[in-house]
Amino acid sequence: MSLGQYIAAQMQLLQAIKQEWEELLGISRQRKGQITASDGAGTTESSIAQSTAMTEEIFRKFEKFEQKEMQGLLDVSKHAFRNGKKIQYIADDYRNAWLDVDGAEYSDSEFGIFAKNTSKENEKLRTMKQMAMSFAQNGTGPGTIAEILDSDNFAHLKKLANEVEQKQQELQQQMQQAQQQAEMQKAQVEQQTKMAEQEFEAEQNQLDRENKIQVATINAVSKDTDHDNDGKTDE
Repeated sequence: MSLGQYIAAQMQLLQAIKQEWEELLGISRQRKGQITASDGAGTTESSIAQSTAMTEEIFRKFEKFEQKEMQGLLDVSKHAFRNGKKIQYIADDYRNAWLDVDGAEYSDSEFGIFAKNTSKENEKLRTMKQMAMSFAQNGTGPGTIAEILDSDNFAHLKKLANEVEQKQQELQQQMQQAQQQAEMQKAQVEQQTKMAEQEFEAEQNQLDRENKIQVATINAVSKDTDHDNDGKTDE
């Protein structure tokens, strides 16, 4: 074979070996996004689900390896930063920040690395970001929504959700307290109005009684001085 034919044959051989190895690991072509027109939706979803289940153990072992390596780097950093460390870096919001490490305190501290399943974390992140619109409809501020959409850490999202929930609870408590105060003020106004009406009615009754007493007194005096019964006081 010519050199070109030899290279093409080697490439085909490598491609066949790669395909066999991927199938052995459980990585189907549907998992890689290679979906043809003849593939049905059910077949594609089933193939992706089976591939995910087959590769789950591989990812778990790799995450354990990452966890062990990161823990080792963290332990080495205690020796590397034994004299302290002060560096400048760019934060997630693109602002300059300073990291100041106290060597003695850092060396005596205990840290732990915990790795989580990447596929599950991505699924939770995707679900949380899809709920951002409903958060906005429930009164969540635009700054918090932007932070949710920009975050790639579910632990950070959970912290944000707890803060938003706490703020909503505090707002709800304030609204309930304001409503209770308004109801108490309304009850006080109604009580004062009722007492004023009762006082006015009592005053009117007292005036009516005094008026009747005066009329009766005048009539009694008139009868005593009208001896000829002509309705006029005798002189």
